[in-house]
Amino acid sequence: MLYVPVLIVLFFFCLYVIGAAIPDNRSSSFEAIYKVEIHKIWNLITDIKGQTKWRKSLKRIDVLHQEGDYMVWTEHYSNN
Repeated sequence: MLYVPVLIVLFFFCLYVIGAAIPDNRSSSFEAIYKVEIHKIWNLITDIKGQTKWRKSLKRIDVLHQEGDYMVWTEHYSNN
């Protein structure tokens, strides 16, 4: 019966090791080729308030601070 506590400790140790291996900072990227002028894509991406029109899961964007071209915002998704 000594093996049961050992297995439990081993299980949680494995969970700890797996969790420690996950990076704190994550990023993702996507690459696509579009047959359109680059400035049109840039204008679409940098229109923060208009992103709810083309980003399906994005419900709304709250602008927290804006100073010139510098903007801080919070994104709210439909799955939240």
